[in-house]
Formats: sequence, C-alpha cells, structure tokens
Amino acid sequence: MSKQERIEEELEKIFEAVEFIRPDDIPRIDLYMDQVTTFMEERMRSLTRDPDHDKILTKTMINNYVKNKVLIPPVKKKYGRDHMLLLIFIYYMKNFLSLEDIRRILEPINLSYARPTTNPEDDPEYIAELTNARKKKLPPPEMKQPEMTVTDIYESIFADIESQLDLVLEDCRDKIALAGRSFPDVEGKEGEILRSFDLICLMSAEIYMKKLFVERLIDGLGLEEPR
Repeated sequence: MSKQERIEEELEKIFEAVEFIRPDDIPRIDLYMDQVTTFMEERMRSLTRDPDHDKILTKTMINNYVKNKVLIPPVKKKYGRDHMLLLIFIYYMKNFLSLEDIRRILEPINLSYARPTTNPEDDPEYIAELTNARKKKLPPPEMKQPEMTVTDIYESIFADIESQLDLVLEDCRDKIALAGRSFPDVEGKEGEILRSFDLICLMSAEIYMKKLFVERLIDGLGLEEPR
C-alpha cells in the first residue's frame, strides 16, 4: 500500500469514527456534573486524538465555562438539556477559538433561547415570577414556552452539518490527490515526506483562512442579540 493510499484509508477511518450526538441522544432529565462528564466522555471518545488520555470534558472546564459566562449556570447543581447541547457546541469551537470568542458567539443564544433546567417549574425566572405573584396574591403565572429552543437550533445546525459531510470528505480527497502529485521528481522516503508536508500545508492554509473568516463574523457580521 502506497503512502497516499494509507492517508486515504486514515481519512475514511476518521469519517467513519465521527459520530455526532443527536438531539434524541440527550437525556431528558437534569443531570449532576458527574453524569454530564460521563455522558460526554462516552459519546465523544471517538473524536479524541488519544482516546486513552485525552479528556473531552472535566469539572474544572464546566466551572470555567460558567464562570466566564460561556455557559448558563446550573440549577440546584444540575445541568439541563440546553447545557448539554451548548457544551457540544463549545467542544467543537474550543479547538480553534478563544473562550472569549465562544462567549461572544453563544451570548445571543444564551440570552434568548437557553433554559437552565429541563423542568420549567425549576426555572429561576419562573420561580421569581411565581414568588412575586404570591406576594401580590395573584394567580400563578403561566410557564412561558419559547418559540425557538436550543434543541430547535441544534437540530437545524446538525442537519446542515450532515448535508456537508460528503462535500468535506470529497474536498479532503482532492487535496490528498493534489499533494500526491507534488514533487514528482523526488522519490523514496524524501518524496513521501515532502508530499505529506504539502498536504499538511494545504489543509492548514484552509483552516487558517476559515478561522480568519469566523473571527471576522464574530467581530461584527451579524451576531447582535436578537430583538
């Protein structure tokens, strides 16, 4: 098997191993932190570079996300469905964006759509409204149901991502083929090293350009808070 064939085989393995968490996979009850980290570790283990040592999510990470207002706070030390979905977004973004950039991306989602608990009766906003109604001897307020939820947003984005996977795979194959034709006059181990380097540079340049574009989006192209 040639070096190019081995690279293509590795690419196939990656795309086969990646298993995105679907909305229906998320527990429909609030979870304690240990349950959150266990779920994420079990479901996203295949995405790590070194499955035996790399950590998907830790208690320290979660506390840091909450402290820096990247993630909405838990309720009674429990994390709801929206927390889980937001943590998935954070996991993917943190590989190439700063925590502050992720906070800015998620801020309008957290403010307008995220709910801190799966049980509406435990929602701090509802409890505050209920307490105020009782003080004024008014009937209990109705629990508000948002028109758009984090689950709705996740499902829509999940569908968009799935629709692009074949295109991403084909683009990677094209770059492998392009790099495989580079340095045609260099043979043996030296040629393999140069062609691998060429492929890494092709991939890195694309990642760099897309990262710049994402940063420009964060800096002012449409992330204003919905009104």
